[in-house]
Amino acid sequence: MSGSSSCNSYQAGYEVDGNSFTIGLPISIMMACAESVGIMEQEQEYLTAIGTAATHQISGDSKEVRTAERSIVASFQIVKSIQNHCITDRRKSNGNINCMEI
Repeated sequence: MSGSSSCNSYQAGYEVDGNSFTIGLPISIMMACAESVGIMEQEQEYLTAIGTAATHQISGDSKEVRTAERSIVASFQIVKSIQNHCITDRRKSNGNINCMEI
């Protein structure tokens, strides 16, 4: 899978087995982002959070990712664009969007 973690792009391997969803260690280019205060911290929190994914559920145009303890990692809204189909994290802040393409 690949996506945008606010400022940088990332890639990670993943496995799906029914509702079980495991994401490998994300690799990011980690360029410095000076647009907004706290954006690098937000990005690191997002990348750390998706690494704890254990289950997922898709319902309509939404995808919910949870830990093994059933805590919500992220809730995504499927957004269709001309170029790709992107799942965007609804936890966006400072006008930045975290995105996962699978």
